[in-house]
Amino acid sequence: MTNTKINVVVFDLGGVLIEMVSGWEHAHKLAKLDKKKFDSLPKDFNQKRKNLAQDHQRGTIDLLSWSNGISLASNSVYTPENAVDILRAWIIQEFDGVNQIIEKLKSVGVTSVGFSNTNALHWNLLGIEERKFSSFPTLGLLDEIYGSHLIKQIKPDFKSFEAFEKKSNFKKENVLFFDNEIENIASARQYGWHARHIHPNKDPFRQIQASLIQHRILP
Repeated sequence: MTNTKINVVVFDLGGVLIEMVSGWEHAHKLAKLDKKKFDSLPKDFNQKRKNLAQDHQRGTIDLLSWSNGISLASNSVYTPENAVDILRAWIIQEFDGVNQIIEKLKSVGVTSVGFSNTNALHWNLLGIEERKFSSFPTLGLLDEIYGSHLIKQIKPDFKSFEAFEKKSNFKKENVLFFDNEIENIASARQYGWHARHIHPNKDPFRQIQASLIQHRILP
């Protein structure tokens, strides 16, 4: 029996539908950069990197400004080109089975939407900009996808949920939201969304499916 109140399911992309690296060190390794570079980073690099990531995801700085900022924050341990290589290495692959989730939602008439803290480079690498999803076909099944860099707001800020609703015309009481970041889930619940946390390393497909059944969205 389908829940008649929830009629749209909103998915974060990275960590929910798409496998991403576990963090900066993992991406550094996948980019095939010397470990000595990582080991020689200044102590305040991580915080500066996070601040730059937030600005990049808000769309207030572009890729060039971000990569130059990373180089500066690293005391030139990284070149801007190194930074871009790390960002390119961030995306790995779709999680197994998630396409089945979207197909099942379509079969019961429930809208599926992507809502991601992201940047223009990842948006392009995922195929969203040109709607070419050969590498990430599940994204092509979603009815809509919204990126933080385009709405100029990032989760967990309430303004991000407000901007999403303004763009999509969905009502908060009709939304079930999946995200891999606990703070985003907490904020979404405070805002008024139904929200469930997904652990990226514990089979997201099974977790999402169980939640959809529990919410009576899927039989």
